[in-house]
Amino acid sequence: MKIPYEFQCNVVRKLSHLDKCMMGLDMGLGKTITSLLWTILKQSFNSKINKVIIICQPIKLLDWKEEILEASFIDNPSIRIFNGKYKAKKHQHIVKKPDLDFRLTSYLTAIRPKKFADVINDCTHGNTILIIDESQYIKNYNSKIGKLSAKLSKQMKYVCLLTGDAISNGYIDFINQLRVLGIYFTVEEFKERFCIMGYKNDNNLYKTIVGYRNIDELMKYVHSVSWFVKTHEVAGQLPKQIDQTIRLRNRKFNKHHDSVLSSLSLKHKGRVFELRDGFQVYNVLRQLTNANVKFLTVEKEEVFIKDLFPNEKLEAVSDLYNDTPDSFIIYYNFNTELKTLKDFCFKFKIPFLQINGYQNDYTKMKDNIPDYKHIVLIQYQAGSWGVNLQTYSRTIYYSPTNSGINYRQSRKRTHRIGQDKPCFYYHLVMVNSIETKIYDNIKKGTSYSNKQFLEDYHDILARSSIKN
Repeated sequence: MKIPYEFQCNVVRKLSHLDKCMMGLDMGLGKTITSLLWTILKQSFNSKINKVIIICQPIKLLDWKEEILEASFIDNPSIRIFNGKYKAKKHQHIVKKPDLDFRLTSYLTAIRPKKFADVINDCTHGNTILIIDESQYIKNYNSKIGKLSAKLSKQMKYVCLLTGDAISNGYIDFINQLRVLGIYFTVEEFKERFCIMGYKNDNNLYKTIVGYRNIDELMKYVHSVSWFVKTHEVAGQLPKQIDQTIRLRNRKFNKHHDSVLSSLSLKHKGRVFELRDGFQVYNVLRQLTNANVKFLTVEKEEVFIKDLFPNEKLEAVSDLYNDTPDSFIIYYNFNTELKTLKDFCFKFKIPFLQINGYQNDYTKMKDNIPDYKHIVLIQYQAGSWGVNLQTYSRTIYYSPTNSGINYRQSRKRTHRIGQDKPCFYYHLVMVNSIETKIYDNIKKGTSYSNKQFLEDYHDILARSSIKN
């Protein structure tokens, strides 16, 4: 059974007077159990509350179910999962009328009216609590989930938003979250009051947000309905984080890398493959660090070139894996990297699990974590969010993600409440590659976009007629 930490109880005390609130706990600090404690407190104030709707990522549905069942302060829950594919799966803790009817659903199901109708059936203004997990997903006020959240907030008296990264794109991200919490600004009002509009460069036809003003005033609105807890504030309850950058060098890599930049083409076995645009140059440069490249030619021919040079990254993975008895998580980006890593595991008979768009072993891992040494291969977009992996303490970044928020989230899969070991993060970086620029950005919390690449390599791309 799980018992809340004192700092989690303090968050609930701070927000106990609010019917609509945001819990801004840093990733890994237990937003789920904290929101459940707030739910029970609200029910103690209003005995009519008997239903809780929870909207979250699909991969977190089973996590929420387990958190509810393991919470020491929740008795006799009924839990139904609406995932849009099957009929609602029901879990009745004991055979009697449930104290709370929990209805768990995903964002994808929520934006489908016919599917979501089953979730909100017989929910009324005063008897239901709405919890929206990872509320940064509703920050786009024009998106379907953004509009739905604002609409539901008007129908529900009790709303709790959970987030570890409320404003990844800037303070404009607050506008829809504040609307859901009952503080309404039109887009025009918000921009006039809190945004500095202008042109980022001479090519812009329309004004965009180039800065913010009156931040103290804006944060007064935010803090009136929220409470934030940063990792450093509860550092004594979390393990130490240890980062190691492993810099790799290979002359043949340098030769191919320099050739791509100088000729904007890839040469292999007497053939010259012209690259179509700046985005393709970017992807080829990224894949080169893995010694395997896959792309489409100008003639739409699919080309897969493997083993361009000895793969220094695999050597590093092998050394790390053999130097410790612990299992590892490995984050990667491209399918070519996945194939390389799987071939490596097959060759050396290393057991592995996967979390990606093709296979999701997360449920298997939750039900029965292997007691033997193994590797978990995780594609960033599939597994950097929403999965709890605190049974692991060693993470290898085979290649960096472009996204600053995905990088921060990936670290929090292991560095979270419940972890009892120091967390090690190994970054494999090819020297003189584009990876150095990407890591410079994401470690500061910003993303490295295709646009940023075009700006960094503008002079080189300008030498050719290649399209940016």
